[in-house]
Amino acid sequence: MRAKGTTKTILTQIGWGFTLKGEDDFKLEKFNAESPHDNFELTYGADDTGDVTKNDNLKHLSETIDKGTDGRGVALLMADGVSLFNTH
Repeated sequence: MRAKGTTKTILTQIGWGFTLKGEDDFKLEKFNAESPHDNFELTYGADDTGDVTKNDNLKHLSETIDKGTDGRGVALLMADGVSLFNTH
């Protein structure tokens, strides 16, 4: 099945991934082989942990996106769940 319309537009844009480093880290090798991932940049924030609950990490992500888009930002932000209770 080929991507059409909005899906194709999303898949052809640059993207940034932000997640906790370690066991729950991105597993790029499990991405669909037909999905473009050469335009996907992993980032883990100022402290390199990927902890989205730390303001410095969110600021770093924002700065990374601003730099990568020449200050234009992003039109779409997608996120999955976050645990507010760190059990590590």
